Amino acid sequence: MSSPITMPDTTRFYVLDTSVLVHNPDVLDAFAEHTRVVPEVVLEELDHLKDGRKSDVAASARQAARKLEEWTRHHDPSQPIPLPHEGYLHIALNHRETNLPPGWTVDKNDNRILQVCKGLADEYGDERVTLVSKDAILRVKARALGLKAEDLRMDQTANGHFTGWSKWVLRGPQVNRWGQMAERAIWPLRTRDMDRHVWVTNQYLEVLGPGQTVLGHAQVRWDDDMPCIVRLPVEAPKAYGIVAKNPRQRWALDALLDERIHIVTLSGSAGTGKTLLALAAGLEMTVEKEQFESLLVCRPAIGMGEDLGFLPGTEAEKIGPFMRPIWDNLRAIHRGDPPKHGNRRTGELDSTVELVASKYIEMQAVSFLRGRTVSHQYLLIDEAQNLSPRQVQAVLTRVGEGTKVVLCGDPTQIDAPYLDERSNGLVYAVDHLKGYAGAAHITFHPTDSERSAAARWVAEHF
Repeated sequence: MSSPITMPDTTRFYVLDTSVLVHNPDVLDAFAEHTRVVPEVVLEELDHLKDGRKSDVAASARQAARKLEEWTRHHDPSQPIPLPHEGYLHIALNHRETNLPPGWTVDKNDNRILQVCKGLADEYGDERVTLVSKDAILRVKARALGLKAEDLRMDQTANGHFTGWSKWVLRGPQVNRWGQMAERAIWPLRTRDMDRHVWVTNQYLEVLGPGQTVLGHAQVRWDDDMPCIVRLPVEAPKAYGIVAKNPRQRWALDALLDERIHIVTLSGSAGTGKTLLALAAGLEMTVEKEQFESLLVCRPAIGMGEDLGFLPGTEAEKIGPFMRPIWDNLRAIHRGDPPKHGNRRTGELDSTVELVASKYIEMQAVSFLRGRTVSHQYLLIDEAQNLSPRQVQAVLTRVGEGTKVVLCGDPTQIDAPYLDERSNGLVYAVDHLKGYAGAAHITFHPTDSERSAAARWVAEHF
């Protein structure tokens, strides 16, 4: 065992709870030269979770445990351990004698974590100790004790994340030049033009003229290593009979049908058509154009247990209930609004949908993707805001040759307990894929809701 380590007087102590380590085991590599404190009770919780039914949680618990074991193998865990890069690791084994307010029982694991925080604050000062937790209630309790507490910041996106579209106002001679451009024609730009407008590749533009008149639509691209603007067709794109009804639906369909783009992310409030458009594009490219072998639809099983493998029944029976929104969208596509399908009675509609689904569509819970390589498929991940950044990364690394991935969701409607509008997997993917030549993103506006007049009013005013 090594000799006790004397830490600098400037070091700060970041106490990590179980939710943080499960959310992202790489948190142990953060906090620079400061000390990561892991309470003993967190080790107990990780040990309990590592063999649990929730496969993603268990995998994260095992990874965190392996890293902790590696760092403590040749050191005394009761002493601060210098880390290979910088900073320290401290396994907090004591502080049970630290007093909590009357009624705060130490039988609760959260309160034992707070004892560690309070003991360190009493010893080193309140300003040097911070609890880091994904649990909002635990953070509130910490602040009630006069302790500093914060959410994990390392995988949060900035406020006002990338929307994927912008406006381009033409001046003077530019208006004439635009009017002379054919569809899909290229308008070369200088790099400084891109910097001035803060555009990135595959970003979509609403082209405006004098008086904010809409002149058309365009897409930012790179051609022969030079930035350019590509004029999009005047006619709204359509897929499997579904026609875009507003600018953002137009841009979303363009990206979904674009063979150059391999990853599409769509975010926005309910009713804006994200899943409908993604399904229609998938059917168009799978059924009509035969570009993919099948359409694989996945949703996180939030609300029905993270891992469905322990539920009785076949895989289809297990995932059937939480795939109902997908069936609703498939019925909408085939209902008769698209002229190509004609009007159908309910029985005929259901038969048509079931026939198409059985032949071309596979539905799974996201957890069933673990260990697979998804090749030559159109992969739609719906409700992606209920995945963690780590889970989205795992999904994207499952992608093989010839596969297109679409992530859909509403970052304001999150059911997963330790995710929020800034730390969920969908916004993390949007932020990290920005500027990648094979990716495109569209954020829908609440007024884009196409469900009904009532739904549009609620989306805009509530």
